[in-house]
Amino acid sequence: MKSLFKYIGAAAVVILGVVSVSYLQHRFDQSDLRHAVGAVRFARPQGPQGATLEEQVAYKFQTRPELISWEPQLESKLEGTVLVRALPPQGGENLIWKVDLVRMSVVPITPEAEAFSKTNP
Repeated sequence: MKSLFKYIGAAAVVILGVVSVSYLQHRFDQSDLRHAVGAVRFARPQGPQGATLEEQVAYKFQTRPELISWEPQLESKLEGTVLVRALPPQGGENLIWKVDLVRMSVVPITPEAEAFSKTNP
C-alpha cells in the first residue's frame, strides 16, 4: 500500500512539473508577442524625428491609431522571431513585419509594409 502512495505522489509531482513548465512557457510566449507588437507599433523608420509605423499606418488608412489591430504570430521560439500584421478597420492591405526579439530589429516582409519603412530623401 505504501508503494502505491509513492507512485501516486511521484506521478503528481511529474504532472505538476509539466503543468508549471507549460504555464511558464505560455507566459514567456505572450510576453514575446506583446514586445514584438510594441516594437512594430513604435518603430520610427525615418529616424527619431519621424512618425511611428502606427502613425503612418493610421494616416494612410485615415483612421485613429487605436482602431488598428495588431496581430502577432510566433514564427520561431528558438530564434526569437515574430511576425506582426497590421489590420486596419476596413481591412485591405497585407502589412506584415518580422521582428527579431534578440536583435530588436523590425524588417518589413510584404511590399506594402516595405513602403512604410522607406526613408524619405
